[in-house]
Amino acid sequence: MSKSRMLLLAIVAIALMSSAGCVSNEPGLRMGEERVIFTGIVAKVDPLGQREPTVYPIGVDPRFLLVLKVTSVEQSKSSPIASNQSISFAIHSPSRLLGTEDPTGREFRFKATWVFGPERHKGFSWMEAHPGAIGGK
Repeated sequence: MSKSRMLLLAIVAIALMSSAGCVSNEPGLRMGEERVIFTGIVAKVDPLGQREPTVYPIGVDPRFLLVLKVTSVEQSKSSPIASNQSISFAIHSPSRLLGTEDPTGREFRFKATWVFGPERHKGFSWMEAHPGAIGGK
């Protein structure tokens, strides 16, 4: 098989995977990062005015305070995520992250990237959420 035909087949395969949703927007991990997976219930979402003592900004242009009650942790080694604790994030919008304007009381499964390397600022660099099992308003 010629090189040009193999290249064409590879491009078609990538296009098919992309259209079928097989290619994720989840960023790859670099040195000094870990994937954190946890489930939490939204305790509150408020406009981001005065920040609480520990708020982790996610992305750029944070406008809302998202407070979660963590119910379980599937994967985390060095992040501050722990079961049966609350954690606060500064997010751009609840509808963009959670898919709803009123997520209070709903459960979500979160995936995040925790940055902890010695030459890097500790914090979360990325997060996504999917509806959980309870709170289906």
